[in-house]
Amino acid sequence: MSSTANTRSASRLVAMWRLAEPGDDDSLVEMCLQLYDEDPGVLLVRPETIRATLRALRRQPSRGRALVLEVEGQLSGYALLIAFWSNELGGNICEVDELFVVPERRSQGHGKSLFQAISDGDLWPTPIVGIALGVTPDNVRARRLYERLGFPRFVYHDGVFESLDDRKKENLLTVIRAYAVLGIQSVITLIDSDLPPRTEKEGPVFAPDEIILTLHDENEQGRLFRMKPW
Repeated sequence: MSSTANTRSASRLVAMWRLAEPGDDDSLVEMCLQLYDEDPGVLLVRPETIRATLRALRRQPSRGRALVLEVEGQLSGYALLIAFWSNELGGNICEVDELFVVPERRSQGHGKSLFQAISDGDLWPTPIVGIALGVTPDNVRARRLYERLGFPRFVYHDGVFESLDDRKKENLLTVIRAYAVLGIQSVITLIDSDLPPRTEKEGPVFAPDEIILTLHDENEQGRLFRMKPW
């Protein structure tokens, strides 16, 4: 099984996704930290955590693999692929847990070539039944890529405003509504105490036609699936 995927011009090798080697680790860690600086998650990721992930994937390749993108001899990106078994689909799912390309190499087709190589079996040791991925709510570039690749055009956010300050909540809501106009349906959940504050003049955060269901304990109408109490 090949562990590289090449993109070629008419005369020479332009880019290659390949298995990360121990000698790539310092650059990979640096790129990973850059990813979390640009697109922070809930938890802080430290260099020792990244190195532990790389060691774990090398010890147990069946759990996943770390890849690097090499462009004209320079490391220009990385991806972490993680495996899990789907009982429903009856096979292995390849989850693209992290994907990063350095700014100067973006919009050159490297993300698309990665997903194509995974689908073709060039970067994964066994047949897969699906590809899974996740994206933070305001990562516009990643959403556009996944939309072009044909991934389902809906996004689910559980606890969408948790741990965000009010300014970020408003910014995120603007992004969600902008993507609704583009045809990407967002399904979000939140508790009322997480709503950004609004004055009476500004009106409520959500219009009535934006609210699918309001959950409460007053009666069966406010319970999920209208379940009876027990």
